[in-house]
Amino acid sequence: MHRMRALKATVAVVALLLVASCSGEDDAAGPEASGPTSWDITAVDGIDGATRESVDGIGIDVPADFEGDPRQVDGTTSQLVLMREGEERSEVNLTVTREDDLTDDAVTAAAGTAFAQLGATGSASDLEQVPLRWEGFGNAIAVRGVLTLEDGTERDVEYVTTRDPDGTRLVAVWTEAPRGELEGSTAQEVLRSVRVDG
Repeated sequence: MHRMRALKATVAVVALLLVASCSGEDDAAGPEASGPTSWDITAVDGIDGATRESVDGIGIDVPADFEGDPRQVDGTTSQLVLMREGEERSEVNLTVTREDDLTDDAVTAAAGTAFAQLGATGSASDLEQVPLRWEGFGNAIAVRGVLTLEDGTERDVEYVTTRDPDGTRLVAVWTEAPRGELEGSTAQEVLRSVRVDG
């Protein structure tokens, strides 16, 4: 029951992120997972000039030139959408789903659902699932790939799913940037600012 709610929240969040943003092609090949690899998300103490905001006790730094838009996805899932002022697309979304007894298996299942949903859009390519370690959280999985927007613009995207150490909150962070610019971007720095604040 708990896992189904978490998976439904993941599906809803991925759908929200992709609304009106994709090419809509139906004949794209489905994604295939890459072999297991590992990398780390190392926490940053803070981002200069940023304000600290929280989603159900999970904190995130909002840079000075970004605006945070809090949203309630459903009764257990809250989200903070971060956009640069004047831009139409968000670069970072923090989503927190409140559950009891979340395990590493729930993280794996939620990441698998995100992977499948992105692949089913027909506008995401080069998808891979990457296991990683996230300082302050532990076990996590990143879904990475390239998203093609309706105008043909390509964006590098990454959707990282983990859980808090107590197993009471599923945490997911979506980051994106222009093709070839996600590595070392502001969006990735914001991702590294995410931690349990309460």
